[in-house]
Amino acid sequence: MWSGKRMEYIKLSEEPILPSDIDVPKIMAEDFPEGKSNVYYPNIYSGGWGYEKESAVILTPGKPGTKFQPSNKVISGSEISYEYAFVPMRLYEELIIFRARDDGFAGIHWNPLLQSFKEVDSRAFDILSFSVEAFHEPVWNWLRDDWESHDAYRTDPVGREQHMRVREQVKSQFEAEFWFDITAFRCGL
Repeated sequence: MWSGKRMEYIKLSEEPILPSDIDVPKIMAEDFPEGKSNVYYPNIYSGGWGYEKESAVILTPGKPGTKFQPSNKVISGSEISYEYAFVPMRLYEELIIFRARDDGFAGIHWNPLLQSFKEVDSRAFDILSFSVEAFHEPVWNWLRDDWESHDAYRTDPVGREQHMRVREQVKSQFEAEFWFDITAFRCGL
């Protein structure tokens, strides 16, 4: 179990920011190729990382090769599935792919906090906020090995409680916001 010795690890308290001077659709298509991840659709996503209005992820229906077409509804609802598909991809870029080896994170979980809508300068934005938790990879590996080597502490409730307390202490938590330009889904905009 936890020996009390200090482990060197990174703990995030705020969201990491990815470089803005790169071609986001190109990077995402390389890291999440269609057919392998079956998630990233380069014909739908364009724009930036979605940290704010100026770098919003632009969702564009009806481009050749897309799996959905524009709707006559005010908001078709199909765009939200592509918004939610983008969330883990950006988080993996932030917490794994753009980090040095052994500096990444694992045990990544995200939960929706809020969804809001804003119209700014004749553009429509869907804004999603998530609570994110993750563990520095070396610590995650230690936690996993400890948990497995003690059979999930099934017969040791004190050890289980201590493990869970350590897990909480080393967990990184932050809130992440995702801006999506959904103007193409809005009639009359």
